[in-house]
Amino acid sequence: MINIVAGIIVMVMAVLFFKKRALFLIAGFNKEEWNENQTNSLAKAMGGFMLNLSILIITLELIEQFVSNENTISFIEKVIAAEFFISLILITYKGFTLKKYTESINNTFQNYCFFC
Repeated sequence: MINIVAGIIVMVMAVLFFKKRALFLIAGFNKEEWNENQTNSLAKAMGGFMLNLSILIITLELIEQFVSNENTISFIEKVIAAEFFISLILITYKGFTLKKYTESINNTFQNYCFFC
């Protein structure tokens, strides 16, 4: 039951990330350094990750309650772990490329901007 409550709390945090109200929880985030497109992409990535995490937490708790076959539970736990690590890799990739990509666009724009 505690895991379901924790999953719901994480789901609320996901909604707050989607609405850009919880971005202050991200280490290194500064509104002045990020433009609107970067902020929207970051909010979408973090919201998606947190929503995925909440679904996994709730699913794991419900599977333990309603599935009785140990082999099935073991298989489902492995699938959930694999899905979590894939999601973690994707959010890490999005975070790294978001800052680098926008910095390279800004540098390219400054190199070819005749009025700047």
